[in-house]
Amino acid sequence: YGDSIELSAQGSQIDLNSKNGSIDTVGGTSFSGPLVASAISIYLGLFPNTDLNTLLNHLFSSANSYYNPIYSSKNITLTKYGRLDTKAFIDLGFSNIQ
Repeated sequence: YGDSIELSAQGSQIDLNSKNGSIDTVGGTSFSGPLVASAISIYLGLFPNTDLNTLLNHLFSSANSYYNPIYSSKNITLTKYGRLDTKAFIDLGFSNIQ
C-alpha cells in the first residue's frame, strides 16, 4: 500500500459465525478485500444494470471519511475516500432508481 489507497475496509473486530455456532471476533487485512467484494456483489445483485461509473461513484461517495486514518509522520490521510460503508453504498443505489 501507499499514497494511492482509494478505499479502506474494516480489518479488525469482525464478528463471524464459527463452525460450532458461536460468534468469534477476528481480524486481519485479509478480511478487508472480501468485505469490499461482497458489498459490490450485493450492490450488483440488487442493481444489475448499473454501469461501472455509477457503481464506483456510489462506492466512493458513500465511504465514511470519519474512519479515514491519518498517517502521522506525513500528516496525510491514508485513503482518498475513507472506509467502506455498505449500507450507505446500497442506499445510494436505491436513491438512483427512477
